[in-house]
Amino acid sequence: MDVIVSENSEILHLMNIKEPVEEILKKMADKAFSFPETVADDNKKYKCSVFNYCYDNGSNVLIYNTLYNSLVRMEYEEYQVYQTQRINESVCGKDFVNMGLWIEDDVDEMQRYLEFTQLYKTYITHDEMSLSITTTTKCNARCPYCYENGIKQLDMYPGAVDKIYRLIEAKAVNKLVELTWFGGEPLMNTRIIDDLIDKLIENDFNFSSFFITNGSLFDDKIIEEKVDKWHVQSVQITLDGTKVVYEKRKNYINTEQGNFYNVLNNIRMLAEKNIHVSIRINIDQQNRDDVMQLLEQIDPIYSSFDNVVFILHLLWVVHILCLRQKS
Repeated sequence: MDVIVSENSEILHLMNIKEPVEEILKKMADKAFSFPETVADDNKKYKCSVFNYCYDNGSNVLIYNTLYNSLVRMEYEEYQVYQTQRINESVCGKDFVNMGLWIEDDVDEMQRYLEFTQLYKTYITHDEMSLSITTTTKCNARCPYCYENGIKQLDMYPGAVDKIYRLIEAKAVNKLVELTWFGGEPLMNTRIIDDLIDKLIENDFNFSSFFITNGSLFDDKIIEEKVDKWHVQSVQITLDGTKVVYEKRKNYINTEQGNFYNVLNNIRMLAEKNIHVSIRINIDQQNRDDVMQLLEQIDPIYSSFDNVVFILHLLWVVHILCLRQKS
């Protein structure tokens, strides 16, 4: 079994703890909670996680867990063992448990997940004010799945900065602010970013920035001149395939700007600045066969960076769920 993306261990541990969800959240709120390890036990019964999605690519089987963000590739013999759910009959059984592919038989994953999501905000509060800002609806890429396709292409008008600042001034407790910059492509309107951040700096606000971006405009100039000023802590960048697939799907207006290797280099430069980079990989029927090649290509590039993670997003699963909700 090849582990392509390792699990989010904290979420996995939370699902396996026997305490009621409400009690766990109370302890987390009081800073009196530590995450125990998930330990496989030969004497326990296990079942396949309800969040597993399996895909047979003709030569082996890929399994992705959408809750724990674990992705593995199995040979058919290993997959047959996985289906038995018998830990004492498999050398990989403990790995299945540790990756979240198998969950304890008496755990109702869906129920616990819903309880956590419903109760989390009741007990866990943050001092920071969180604000998402769309700097522009313009974008230099034309992704086929973008929900903003067809909307009017507009920049945020400069006068909006004063209104946003007044909102922050009125609502931010202890002058702590978390900014999420979104678009379109947010870096197509850096003037708005600069104007607001200048006001925050001038008035001694403690702030951080998170960017949701295609990464093509995070060049060496912006990284050198702006990243520190903007207090960039994390960035999410989308990579949907290897060079040919990626550039076809992105369909950049400026092909040089959106060159696949240019984006890979921008990710590396951000990582070297100790910025957390989430590489989001949107998967659908058109690119699913290319995703493994992408992961095998980029994993060696970023494996030395603890601050670079991969997030897989199954577009067709979301589509199916939406259809089910409508029917």
